Amino acid sequence: MNNADTLGEIILLVDDNFTNIELLKTLLQKDGYEIAYAPNGEDALKVVPKLKPNLILLDIMMPGIDGFETCKKLKDNEQFRDIPVIFISAKSTPKDIVRGFEVGGVDYITKPFNLKEVLARVRTQLQLQSLMIQKEKSEEKAKAFAQELERSNRALEEFAHLASHDLQAPLRKIITFGDRLKEQSPNLDDKGKDYLDRMQKASVRMKNFIDDLLDFSSVTSIPKPYKLVDLGKIAHRVCEDLDLQIKTNNTTIKIEKLPSLELDSAQFSTVFQNLISNAIKYHRKGVAPVISLTSSYDAEEKSWNIKVSDNGIGVEEKYFERIFKLFQRLHGKSSYEGTGIGLAICQKIVNNHGGEITLESKIDEGSSFIIHLPDKLQT
Repeated sequence: MNNADTLGEIILLVDDNFTNIELLKTLLQKDGYEIAYAPNGEDALKVVPKLKPNLILLDIMMPGIDGFETCKKLKDNEQFRDIPVIFISAKSTPKDIVRGFEVGGVDYITKPFNLKEVLARVRTQLQLQSLMIQKEKSEEKAKAFAQELERSNRALEEFAHLASHDLQAPLRKIITFGDRLKEQSPNLDDKGKDYLDRMQKASVRMKNFIDDLLDFSSVTSIPKPYKLVDLGKIAHRVCEDLDLQIKTNNTTIKIEKLPSLELDSAQFSTVFQNLISNAIKYHRKGVAPVISLTSSYDAEEKSWNIKVSDNGIGVEEKYFERIFKLFQRLHGKSSYEGTGIGLAICQKIVNNHGGEITLESKIDEGSSFIIHLPDKLQT
C-alpha cells in the first residue's frame, strides 16, 4: 500500500490490475496529484478513513466485494459520502452504467480507457468538489455572520432603549421645569424669555429625535407573524389620527381601493403616518395639500404598487436616494420641523416585508412615494 503525501489533492486508485494502476498513476502524478492505491474494495474501505482522498477511481470487477458494493458502503457512511467516485470498468452495458450512478458514482469510464479522457473527467470532478467546498464554507461564514449580526442588533436595540430611558428622564425634567419657570417668572425680560423659549424648543426636538430613533431601532428587528390586513382600513385610521393636522392645513385626502396583504399592521400604520404627515408638512405656500393613495397590480412581477402622491414642494432628483438615509434633512429646522429619520423607518419597514420604496418627484409639482410589495410574503 502506498500512502500518499497529504499536501496535495489525493486520488485513490482501486484496481486489482497493476498495469492499470501504473498507467493512471503516471498520468495523474504528472498533473500534480498525489496517488494512493488499493488492490480491492476491502482495503480501500480500510484506507479511506486515514487517507481521506479527494477522489476515488474505482474498478468494479475485483476479488472480494466488487466496486458497486464498495461504493455503496462509502456512500452509506456520512463521513465519506461526499467523496466523488468515478467508476473505471470493462463492464459497459447500460444496465451496469446505470447501476454505477445508482450506488453513488459521479461518472463512469469504460475500459480500455483513453488517458486524456480520464484526466479531463478527473479534473472536472475535482473542480466541482472544490466549488462545493467553497460554497459550504461561504454558507458557514454567512450563517456565522448573520448570527453575529443578530446578536449585535439585539445588543444595539437594548442599548438604544436603555440610553433613551436615561436621556428622556432629564429631558422631561427640563421641559417640566421650563414650563414652571414660564409660569413663575412673569417679570423675565425679553432676552430671558427668548433663552427659555429656545431651551424648551431644543428639549422638545431632542425628545422627538430620541422617539424617532427608538422607532427605527424597533423596526430593525424581525416583525411579528404577518396577518392579512386591509391597507385601506389602515390608511383611514391613520387619517383619523392626523385629523387635527389635516384640518389645520385644509388638506384633501383621497383614498382609493387598496389591497389586503399579509403584513404587520402596526408597522404599516407607521409607514402611512410618516408619508401622509410629510406630504402635509412639505406643502407649497398658499396651496392647500392634496394627497392621494392609489394602488395597481403588476401581474408579471406578482406584486402591488401602493402610491402616496401629493402636490407639495417636490424633491430634486439628486436627493432621491439620500432622502431615505438616516438623519438626512433637505431643509433647515427653521423651515420644516423633523429629525430626518421618518423615511428611513419607512424604507426599513417595507424592506422587512420583502418590498422596496421608491420616489418620483418634480420641484413645485409634488412627490409620489411608491411602495412595491409582493402579493404573497416569502417566508
